[in-house]
Amino acid sequence: MKLVYWPSPILKKVSENLAAAPDPELLAGMRAVMRTHNGAGLSAVQVGVLQRVLLAGDQVFVNPVIVSRSDEKVNRTEGCLSVPGFYEYVLRHQHIFVTYRDEKFELHENVRFDGHMAHVLQHEIEHLDGKMYLDRLTSARRSQILGNIQALRRAGRLK
Repeated sequence: MKLVYWPSPILKKVSENLAAAPDPELLAGMRAVMRTHNGAGLSAVQVGVLQRVLLAGDQVFVNPVIVSRSDEKVNRTEGCLSVPGFYEYVLRHQHIFVTYRDEKFELHENVRFDGHMAHVLQHEIEHLDGKMYLDRLTSARRSQILGNIQALRRAGRLK
């Protein structure tokens, strides 16, 4: 299983809900990719699978939906495994409530997440919706990052 790098078109696609528990091989592969790249989270689309599955820390989230958000927001440095080596400040909600299923497909409703975990979940859920933190940046900054990513690819540092 390989990591998909931006600007791959698959990263702009909306992932599909699952009707049953995710494939254990998918989860094992995602865990391996996340460990290899020292990630805080990873969505299935980042490994080329258009399913609404993500990892955040050690937790599996299937079909996650943010059902409410705090008014309070926080600006944190954010990166993305699909955009290696680039970090930007992103304003996100400090607290969120998420309804999701776990890897056994058991339902968890209105679970509160705070701080770093809330930030990671918002980032990963955006991936499932075909969005990236780069969409929150100016077009000039996105173009600058894209140029750097293309240079890394030409140098053989990204495949």
